Amino acid sequence: MDRSKSVVRITIIAMLIIGILTTTILGAKVTITADTLKLRKEPSSEAPVIELLSQDEEYEVIEELDNWYKIKYEDTEGYISKDYAVKEGENVVVNNTVSNVVENTTTNENTTTDVTNTTTNTTTAQDTTSETVKIAIEDIDVRISPLVNSCIIENLKKDTEVKIISSVRGWDYIETETYCGWVRSEKLKVKEDTTVAEQENNQPETPAVEATVNETIYDSTKKMYVKSTSINVREKPDKNSTAIDSAVQNAEITVTGENGDWYKVTIGGKDGYILKSLLSTTKIETTSRSTNIDRNATTATKKVEEVSASATGSARGSELVSIAKQYLGCKYVYGGSGPSTFDCSGFTMFLYSKYGYSLPHSATSQSYKGVYVSKENLAPGDLVVFNNSANTSIGHIGVYIGGNQFIHASSGKGKVIISGLSDSYYAARYVTARRIF
Repeated sequence: MDRSKSVVRITIIAMLIIGILTTTILGAKVTITADTLKLRKEPSSEAPVIELLSQDEEYEVIEELDNWYKIKYEDTEGYISKDYAVKEGENVVVNNTVSNVVENTTTNENTTTDVTNTTTNTTTAQDTTSETVKIAIEDIDVRISPLVNSCIIENLKKDTEVKIISSVRGWDYIETETYCGWVRSEKLKVKEDTTVAEQENNQPETPAVEATVNETIYDSTKKMYVKSTSINVREKPDKNSTAIDSAVQNAEITVTGENGDWYKVTIGGKDGYILKSLLSTTKIETTSRSTNIDRNATTATKKVEEVSASATGSARGSELVSIAKQYLGCKYVYGGSGPSTFDCSGFTMFLYSKYGYSLPHSATSQSYKGVYVSKENLAPGDLVVFNNSANTSIGHIGVYIGGNQFIHASSGKGKVIISGLSDSYYAARYVTARRIF
C-alpha cells in the first residue's frame, strides 16, 4: 500500500514538473497580429495547415512551447508561431509592408514560415511609404515577396527607373508601368534629377557651414511644394552634404526655418535642408495625369481636387458592379487574380482588366491610380481603400457598389463578400477612394 502511494505521489510530481516545463497557461488568450496566420497541426513550420486565422482574432491558449502557442480553434487544437500573436498584457509594434505577400520570416532570409501578407512584428523593421524614384544599378530579379528564395516575377534591367512604394528590412517594393515586386535595396540608387543637380551646382561656392550658423527657426511651420521632378534633402545646408531623403514634384514639404539659401525642413520625421530655389508656395501645373494623382493617399492633409463622375463612367461603374457580384463566394487565395480565386487587389485588377485597364497587383499601388473622389461622392465602380488591421498602412481594397456598401475579396472571411462602409472595422480604417473610369 505504501509503495502504491509513493508511486502515485511520484506520478503527480512528474505531471506537475511536465506542466511547468511546457508552461501551461490555461485561460490566457492571444491576439493574432498577422493579416493571415497559419494554424498548424504540430509545432513546426513543416506541419500540415489546419486553418487560416485572421488578424485581431482572439484564441484561448492551451500550452506555450518554445516558439509556439498551442491554441483552441472552435473544436480543434493547433499551433501558431509566437512571432505573429501577442498574449494578453504584452505590447508589440506591428509594421506591415504594403504588399500582399507570403510566408512569415525569421532573421534568416532563406527561411519561410507562417505568415501571409508579409507582416513583420519587430520594433527594428523599417516601413516607409513615401514615394521615391530610383534607378537599377544592374540587372535585378524582381520577386513576389521580400525573400531571396521567393518566386521571380520579372527581371529589372540596369538603369531602369522605378517608384519605391515601400521599404522593409533591406528590400524595396517597386512599381513600374507593368508590374510591382520586391528587389534588394542595395541594387538601386536614388535618381539624381539633372535639373536639380544643375540648380545646386549653379549656386555660388560657399564653405560648408554648421546647421546652427545663421539659422532662423520660424515661430510656426509653413507648407511649400517641390518644383522639380525630384529633389534631394540634404543633411546640412550645403550642396555637398549627404542626401538623407528625396521628394518628388508637388510633394508637400513642411518648412521649419531657413539658413542662407536653404530652407530647413522636416520630412519623414527627419530634419534636413532644401535649396530655396527648389521649393514653391504653390503646386506646379502639369499636363500629365500621372503627376496630378494623389501620391500620398494615406496622408490626411493631402489637398486634392474633387472630381465628379461622368455619365460614361457611371454607366461603366454600374456594369462593373454587376460583373463583380457574379463572383460572390469565390475563394480568397493569396496571389489569386481570377477567374475563380482572388486576393483583394487581384479581384479589383481582374474586374478592371475587363475594360482594358491594367492595375498593379497591390492595394497600395492601386490607391495611386485614377483620380481622388471624396467619400460623400462615391459612385459604383470606385475603388475604396482601407488601412490594415493595425491601422498603420494601406492593406485592403475593394469596389464600391452603392448604398454605402462595397464588394471585396476578404481574407478574414476567405471569400468574395459584400460589406458596409459604416461597419465599425472598415469605418475606422477607411483611407481614400479612387475613380478609374
